[in-house]
Amino acid sequence: MLEEIHVRNLLIMDSLSVVLGPGLNVISGETGVGKSLLLSSVGLLLGAKLPKEQSDAGSTKVEGRFQLRPEDQERLGDLIEDGEDQLVIRVARKPGGTQRCYVNGSLAARKELEVIASSLVDLHGQRDTQKLLNRREQTRVLDTFAGTLNDSKKFFELYQKWHAQRRAFNDREKQERDLRDRLDLIRFQEQELGAAEIRPGELKELETHSRLLRAATETVAALTQAAERMEGRDSGVIKDLNSAGAEMERLAADDPELASLAERTFALAECAADLRRDMQVLGESRARLDGDPEEIDERLNQLHELARKYRTDEQGMQSLRNSHQIQIETLEEKLSSLENLDGEIQATESALVSLGNKLAKHREKSGKKLALLIEAELKDLRMPKARFLIQAGEKMSHFDLSKLQPDGFGDSGFLVCANPGTLPSPLEETASGGELSRILLAMKCVLAGRNNLPLLIFDEIESGVGPRLGSLLGQKLKGLSKHRQVLCITHLPQIAAFADRHLKIDKIVSGEKTTTTVEEISGQGRLVELAMMLGGGDEKLARSQAKSLLAEAEAGQ
Repeated sequence: MLEEIHVRNLLIMDSLSVVLGPGLNVISGETGVGKSLLLSSVGLLLGAKLPKEQSDAGSTKVEGRFQLRPEDQERLGDLIEDGEDQLVIRVARKPGGTQRCYVNGSLAARKELEVIASSLVDLHGQRDTQKLLNRREQTRVLDTFAGTLNDSKKFFELYQKWHAQRRAFNDREKQERDLRDRLDLIRFQEQELGAAEIRPGELKELETHSRLLRAATETVAALTQAAERMEGRDSGVIKDLNSAGAEMERLAADDPELASLAERTFALAECAADLRRDMQVLGESRARLDGDPEEIDERLNQLHELARKYRTDEQGMQSLRNSHQIQIETLEEKLSSLENLDGEIQATESALVSLGNKLAKHREKSGKKLALLIEAELKDLRMPKARFLIQAGEKMSHFDLSKLQPDGFGDSGFLVCANPGTLPSPLEETASGGELSRILLAMKCVLAGRNNLPLLIFDEIESGVGPRLGSLLGQKLKGLSKHRQVLCITHLPQIAAFADRHLKIDKIVSGEKTTTTVEEISGQGRLVELAMMLGGGDEKLARSQAKSLLAEAEAGQ
């Protein structure tokens, strides 16, 4: 039950507090004073978007408190903490900021509020009557009564899957061609890179080897010549150094400085000898270099060409080859999937037939019950001769595309015969505005016992009916309010007379500012409001009629 709602700075609602009670809560007021805006503020608690921010607006806040029954707590599940018997929803926006939503003090998304709304509130706005003319909306009403909403949702998902498979089937030739072209290209690249047997670092190694190989003859000659100069047959640097060292050593018996120079000369001769040996070793090594320069150039050209083609180095080409192997597997799986489309489509069609037959069976059984219950309600609403029929679709022995609908096979929907002697026709083709309003109210009365939602909201349920049936509508709303809270915005005093709590909404214009006020009225104030709603020119007569309405409503409860 919605116990109270507080609104601050929402369009013409400057600061407003509304306290609601159990039973039938009626809100009345002249056209344009903000009745629908108050209903919109309730909608904000249920996930609607705040209206566009006014340029001179301050912070906007809408807050509502719900009292939860045990069954409400169970229905909300993880959306609330265990044991919480109250739900406080707050929607706020600071100047220049974005809309924020809170549930029991915790930040929540608007989508969460929509889920909460579906568990707490059944809202009937002025547009819902027109929605009832839609065949799929009629089927949804039937599924709500039959308890087949989940199966209907599964059928729609299968329906979408089937269409996707059919599109893939129709495009299969092009898809197969594109996939095979892509597969051929990747296979060629994988084979090309595999055949190249590229090693990381190979390019640099080959470039170095090629350079050394081409310079090998010159290098060996230079090293040989240098080694001979270091120590030849007759003379050389090493022999000369050793001779010089020996001479200095002979003369250095009593000359330490000369002895030091002799040692350094011998050390230099030894280093020269090591250098000569290294020259010989390197010369022998370069002389043994093998490889065909032309073959090496050919390999280098191959590697350079692949590097330019794939715009990467050897490591990148190796990684690319591994990636290609994965892509080949994926593309082969897709091709296989396309080849299996026939079987997949047949499986989906079989699933559609099976689930469609299940839906048709439950809808047919529940549709008969729903039609009888609606006819009984329509009798109370002065349509005693009306016949109401429900098409529940068809059962199929095999898949038939001509019968396929998003929610089942065959035609489904509501048929009505408002007057004797006429044939039943689709609701959208025959019912007048007043008849539609009564049929919708009859459905609400029947479905209210099924969904067990704690709050029903009606926005001008009398639309298209007028005051002649006002008392009957009031009685129906009063009956609904015995087991749940009902909030009704109305212009009809015949409905307002049945209220357990009557709220009057008004607006006050002060200078350039317009604000909305709401007050609970009772006693003499309520009598005055009902008289004004009657619109009589004779105030005394209007009050007398208002008293009669209250007495009639009290007697009829």
